[in-house]
Amino acid sequence: MAKALDVTNYLNNLQLTFPAAAYSTRRAQLSGTATRALLYPKAQGAPILQTPLLIEGREQALIADKSLISFAPEVSAHSRADILESTLLAQLGAKSKVKDETDTTGWFNAYIDILSRIGWSVEGGEIRNISTSANAVEFQNVIVNILTGAFDASFMAAATKALDAIKNIAGANGRIDAFEQNTHTENSGSFQIAVAKQEAGAVSINLGTFLVTTTNQIKQILFIKFSKDDTALQYASSKLTLDPKVYSSVRQLIQQKLSGKAAEFVAEIPL
Repeated sequence: MAKALDVTNYLNNLQLTFPAAAYSTRRAQLSGTATRALLYPKAQGAPILQTPLLIEGREQALIADKSLISFAPEVSAHSRADILESTLLAQLGAKSKVKDETDTTGWFNAYIDILSRIGWSVEGGEIRNISTSANAVEFQNVIVNILTGAFDASFMAAATKALDAIKNIAGANGRIDAFEQNTHTENSGSFQIAVAKQEAGAVSINLGTFLVTTTNQIKQILFIKFSKDDTALQYASSKLTLDPKVYSSVRQLIQQKLSGKAAEFVAEIPL
């Protein structure tokens, strides 16, 4: 009971800073009444994000603030909503805690701390430097190389598919423009790619976080080219597992903290 009260008090005091750019192209296609009925159900304990945005039984890739999350087909719609809502809360809470946008390491540490308080257990997460001897390396290639060493082949298949999907629509989609605004300033940024799975009812995420600081101007964070002399890159690989008992006790409060804005900062990327 004391632990539950501690989490509740923590969430009540947690401030959120919402991004300036929204992804709500789906919401714009619906009337206000229809949008709330579809994305913000009033039933107690129901996830804010659910069908038709979240469809179980098939693979999906969605952006939530600065995270690209790929869902395996077996992840239920309810679990997809829990993942998106909790990771979105952690991102927005970390943004509020760390006002300096160039402090990407501080942001990541705050993000992991928030997740650990609301029911996610975290393995790994140590921040490491990425070094290269090449004169120019594309960030996407670095991402693939790092994650290949950190996770298994099934993770890489899903992650690569999601990255390719973003690349295919980059520059021609308002969601990507918003993603760029939310992931970086002119000279620094952070980006996450995750694959969510559900096995025997257990929900887990393999997560790769990438932190960038450069003397060059960042235009497209996933596809920048950098050299060892002008750019510092860091990464962290983590495995997160959700405790359903803990999370069920705070789910409704998390939804309240998101103030009905969750769908504004979540968008599907066509695979």
